[in-house]
Amino acid sequence: MAVTLRDVASRCGLSPSTVSGVLNNRSSTWASAETRRRVEVAASELGYRPHSAARALRTGKTQVVAFIYHAAQPRQHTTFDGAAEIIAAALGEQGYELKLHVYPDQKQVMKGLADLVSGQSCDAVALFGREADVAEQGTFLEENGMPFVVKGRHELEFPHWPQVDYDHEGMMHSAVRLLKGKGHTRIGYIGHDGYEFYQKCLYKGFCEAIVAEFGATPREDQILLRNRDQNDLPHRLEQWAAQWGDDAPTAAVIGTNSDDWYLLERLFALRGVSLGDRPGQFGIAGSAIYAPHLAYGCGHYFADVTYASIADIAVRELLLPVLAGDFPHPAVQRILPELRSTESRRLPLPAFPDVSP
Repeated sequence: MAVTLRDVASRCGLSPSTVSGVLNNRSSTWASAETRRRVEVAASELGYRPHSAARALRTGKTQVVAFIYHAAQPRQHTTFDGAAEIIAAALGEQGYELKLHVYPDQKQVMKGLADLVSGQSCDAVALFGREADVAEQGTFLEENGMPFVVKGRHELEFPHWPQVDYDHEGMMHSAVRLLKGKGHTRIGYIGHDGYEFYQKCLYKGFCEAIVAEFGATPREDQILLRNRDQNDLPHRLEQWAAQWGDDAPTAAVIGTNSDDWYLLERLFALRGVSLGDRPGQFGIAGSAIYAPHLAYGCGHYFADVTYASIADIAVRELLLPVLAGDFPHPAVQRILPELRSTESRRLPLPAFPDVSP
């Protein structure tokens, strides 16, 4: 069995990333002269040799980059909404070819990565997917000396990995500040219960923003979280709308998707209230899969929050430097999108029947 970076790291009592940095003479890896000597001696004694795929990074042997992920849902877009096309176009300008590898599950992804490494069939890998899955994939590639970049939030466990994602906390701060500037002091939050890491980052960012802007923690009754298995959110939103004018939020930050914009608009319209920035309207700002087109009012959404935007940063700021043999600076790239006004038909509120108890 071939000796890996993990074997050398274990012999030295160091992390695989430190050993990789020493053996590849990366300027971003700090190590004393004695540590470098220990690594070189251990690698020599164990018979470790850098994988030829890593050497191909410098020689341009394959001129191929692999794009790897598995489709978590049967109908998930197989190119991550244009990400593959963006990466392929930028690589093509530099004479590289992108090969797309889509697998049905994590087990098959790991087998595919092993085949890529053993077959020396690419110069680098781009990993897109859930943080938990990508963490395992990236660790394997790092241990085997294969260059890679990732999409996702890995700065806590793997701050040295070249990675890109949105600044979810910064987005929530922007939304809270905007609503506060519109005169709102009771701002609620609509999000997920945190079964994905980015959802936890959104919720954390909202809570931090409320503390920063108002000096108090958010009230529990003004936070509505979607549960992965059961969804009572419409009923709880209806309670918000029914309490309009009392002690319920007068605005909300959205950490979910476009569906909740339309649900909020319908529930408040039933009570003669529209979404908007003027007094007597319900303020709304936050994330949406697509630009919301509201019927009666308006809000503010984060524009261009797409996989294509992530892919553009991933390839130009991370992948191309890696292919050139340079460690990207900074390795952790975060995108803070701007808030824009939603499109609205601005129709007059219809005369719905009385829905009061």
